[in-house]
Amino acid sequence: MNNEDRRQLDNDRETLYISLRDYVDVLAKLHERRCAEIISGLREHSDAKWNAHDQIHELLAENIRTALTAQDRRLDGMNEFRQSLEDMNAQSVSREVFDTLAERTNVLEHTIIGKEAYDRLAEKITDLEKSGASQDALDTQRRESDRSRRSLSFALIAVGAAALINFLLNVYQGAKGTG
Repeated sequence: MNNEDRRQLDNDRETLYISLRDYVDVLAKLHERRCAEIISGLREHSDAKWNAHDQIHELLAENIRTALTAQDRRLDGMNEFRQSLEDMNAQSVSREVFDTLAERTNVLEHTIIGKEAYDRLAEKITDLEKSGASQDALDTQRRESDRSRRSLSFALIAVGAAALINFLLNVYQGAKGTG
C-alpha cells in the first residue's frame, strides 16, 4: 500500500466517522424540523376547527335573530288584532242598551200593528180555511196579510232606526259634554 492509498483511506475514514456531537446535532436538527412541521400542522388543524366553531355560533346567532324578528312580527299582529277587538267593543252597543231598544221596539210594534189587528188577520185566514173557501180567496187574503205585515215591518224598522239614531246622538252628546 503506498502513501497515496493510505491518504485516500484516511480521508475515507474521516468522512465515514463523524463525531458523536455532530451526529447528535444532526439528529436534533432533524427532530426540531419534524416537530416544527407537526406543530404547524396542529396549529392549522386547530385554527380550522375554531373557525368552523365560530361559523356555527354565527349561524346560530343569525337564526336566533331571525326567529326573534318573526316572533316580534307575530306578536305585533296579535296586538293589532287585540286593539281592533277593543276598538270594536268600544263602538258596539252594550247589552243593556240593546235590551232597552228591544223593549221600545216591542212597544212600537204593538202600537203600530196593534195586537188586535194582527189577531184579526190571522183569525180571518183561519175562518176562510175552515169555511172551505177557494184557494184563490185564501191566497188573496194571505197576500194582503203579507203586504200589510211588510208595510208595517218597514214602518217598524224605520221607527226603530230613528229611535236608535236619536239614542246614539244623545249618548254622543253626553260623552262629548263630559269629555
